[in-house]
Amino acid sequence: MPTTPNTDHDQLAGSIAPRLLARQLGLTLAELAKLAGVPRRQINAASATPRAETALRPIAHILAMATEMVGEDEGAVWFMHKPIPGFSGTTARDLVEQGRASEVLDYIEAVKAGIHA
Repeated sequence: MPTTPNTDHDQLAGSIAPRLLARQLGLTLAELAKLAGVPRRQINAASATPRAETALRPIAHILAMATEMVGEDEGAVWFMHKPIPGFSGTTARDLVEQGRASEVLDYIEAVKAGIHA
């Protein structure tokens, strides 16, 4: 059974499930920790430290918003592989790794508002 992203934002209000988020993105827990910029020991399959939760929350939010924007089956693909217009061929994943998650969120909000196509 395919894993579908949690698009109702329940993860955003409560605890982040690292294993689920990693699976949705096609990453290992170690890769997810690196993406979030936290030590691997702060993330385990079922939970994360408060610092790691804080770092994972924008990733979960971006994934949920991307899924709403491009569809259930494409949210993770968009996050991981699709260059964002206006960011010189950079993907959402690249921007998050650079500490620029807020710019990705701003871009998605602009798309939702009809500012970017």
